[in-house]
Amino acid sequence: MTSLRLRLEWWAMLTLCLAGLWALHSSGATGRLDSQVLDLATTLSAPEPSPDIVLLTVDDHSLRELGAWPWPRALHARVVDRLTAAGARAVILDFLMPDTGDPQDLSMLANAMARSGKVYLPHTFVPAPNTPDQLEPLLPATPLREQVAGMGHVVANPDPDGVLRRFDLSFDIGADRYPHLARVVAEQVGTRVADSADTAPVVPMLPVGSYQQLPVAEFLDDSGNAGFVRDKIVLVGAVAQGMGDQYSVASGPVTQMSGVETQANLLNALLGQKLVYTLPEAVSLMVGGACLAILFTGFWFMPPRRSLYLAIALVGATFALSVILVMAGKMWFAPGAALVMIVLAYPLWSWRRLSGLSRYIEGEIAWLGDGAPARPADGGLDFLARLTSKFQHLIRVMRQSLDFVERVIEASPDAMLVLDRDGRIVRFNSRARALFAGDRNLEGVTFVELLLLAKIAGSDQGRELVTEDGRTFLLARADLAPASNHSEADQPRAGEIVSLREVTHARRLEEERRHMLEFLSHDMRTPQAAIIALTRQIEGATNRAETAQRIRTQAQRTLKLADDFVQLARLGQAQIKLEECDLNALVEEACDRAFASAESAGVEIRYVPSDDCLFVPVDGSAIARMLDNLIGNAIKYCRPGDCVTIALASPGEHAVEIVVADTGPGLPEERLADPFARFGAHATQAGPSVGLGLALVKKVVEVHRVTVTFDSAPGQGTLFTIVLPVRP
Repeated sequence: MTSLRLRLEWWAMLTLCLAGLWALHSSGATGRLDSQVLDLATTLSAPEPSPDIVLLTVDDHSLRELGAWPWPRALHARVVDRLTAAGARAVILDFLMPDTGDPQDLSMLANAMARSGKVYLPHTFVPAPNTPDQLEPLLPATPLREQVAGMGHVVANPDPDGVLRRFDLSFDIGADRYPHLARVVAEQVGTRVADSADTAPVVPMLPVGSYQQLPVAEFLDDSGNAGFVRDKIVLVGAVAQGMGDQYSVASGPVTQMSGVETQANLLNALLGQKLVYTLPEAVSLMVGGACLAILFTGFWFMPPRRSLYLAIALVGATFALSVILVMAGKMWFAPGAALVMIVLAYPLWSWRRLSGLSRYIEGEIAWLGDGAPARPADGGLDFLARLTSKFQHLIRVMRQSLDFVERVIEASPDAMLVLDRDGRIVRFNSRARALFAGDRNLEGVTFVELLLLAKIAGSDQGRELVTEDGRTFLLARADLAPASNHSEADQPRAGEIVSLREVTHARRLEEERRHMLEFLSHDMRTPQAAIIALTRQIEGATNRAETAQRIRTQAQRTLKLADDFVQLARLGQAQIKLEECDLNALVEEACDRAFASAESAGVEIRYVPSDDCLFVPVDGSAIARMLDNLIGNAIKYCRPGDCVTIALASPGEHAVEIVVADTGPGLPEERLADPFARFGAHATQAGPSVGLGLALVKKVVEVHRVTVTFDSAPGQGTLFTIVLPVRP
């Protein structure tokens, strides 16, 4: 699936879910769910019943004792007088009294209300005459209206599910406003009720029987009950079976509650400022929209499992926010539409992505399956299971192919790197890691950056690379062809393979062959040409002995060159044989061999042995040859009377130094830069030299993997130091 199509589907799904959120909220389809959440929240946040509110109930016992309903207004007057005498703070007669009845009884009740001055009466609304839908108030009888402390409506409108949760604090008919009876009483006793955009707030309902109750008959018969109503707000209402209004309320489980007790709950909420006001519908839409935006953002950036966790978390957060707002802020927004759309959004998006993934896998299987081995027969419960089985088989084939490629790269005898189309390393073998990385991570580094980090320089117009330690590698590069299912225009190249083959030994051999040709063409021919010239002069020479001596000298020089050359070739090709040798003995024998030539040259040889018996793991013949060359060179270039010193010293417990020093003229300037250079012909007062002696010394040191240093100054002699391992 292309990136553009994925973005379009994402926006389309988000838009669809937002539209569904608006449709659910506008239609009220989630009203039952919203009501259940609201009932839970109000139950958790219900206030304690106020001790200032008590109920005088017209129950079955009172009806038996005082007579059947309706009671005469004189009996109501008796109740009012009794409450006034007992010191009630306010009296609410929760009975509609629009009729005149017996004028004398009505007058008695009006007089009792006048004496009390604290009696509140309810009224309701009825259809206005000759109007289709207009209402008008049905007020108490005129004598009662004139003596009442306050009036208010007691209209109760249950929600669509039949549960009473809200009360209209004010009811408007035209320009007239009629407050609720409980609001009138609350404001009269000193509680200010602020106007709100929500004129029908939710009332948290306490369970039935939460308020103190006393039957009217018991109150009238027992004068000792005066303390029950003193300084209390007394609601007088009917609770007997089949009498008065009954409502379904959500006080925990939905249950039936008498009208007078619902009025008590409303009054309790007003006095305690516990009414729950409904927030505007836009708030619910904003909360739901924000949750959907967060969820769809998670769909874009998170894997499916985490997206599921996010959806569950958003459901819990929306539910908790709705409940907490009711409990802590006395505000309510309907979360049902948001909860439903969050729950639906996850499977909807998952279905869309699964459908797209299924199409993609089918296409990849069709392409990959062309050259793949046949899949063994197996079944599947459904289309997706069969598709997954095919894809698993192809993944195994591709994994085996990838493993084979990895093993091929690893088995390569050369250092090998695989670069992507941007030139960054994506694959490499252990030889490449050993050459470039050490502990460095190669992945993601470009080849040029890698060369700079490893301090590797190019040579021969970039066809070879030379490391810091002098190793040479032949560089080979090849572009990877683009995948067969992409055109050249879409993908110019897929990457590059870089191979580095070490050719250090071959380059060294080439250098040696070059020097050999130079040696054979120049240095070996020079003494031979001199011998031929001298033989031509010998017939007419007057001093044949001198000529013969010169011929002998050139022949000895040729023999020495040939011998040194053979020794160098042997050290370069053959494996040395290390044996435990007594270093004192090797040095002493070398001094003995040089004694005759030193005596004839007038040079003193001074040997300083070690007091310890030193055994070193060396090739004895090679060390002897090295000592012969060092001592021979020192004697050769010394003047008569000079001294050559050969000493053994111990710089540490496990090392010994061989020191060969002379008091001769020192190395010439052209040899100071590299005294061990091979075939470097030059002339001194001691005769011509091609430098094979010191080259052999260097070779012996190299094959033994030890070190040699020198110190020389004109007129102050030369000092060579070789450090060897020693076994005490």
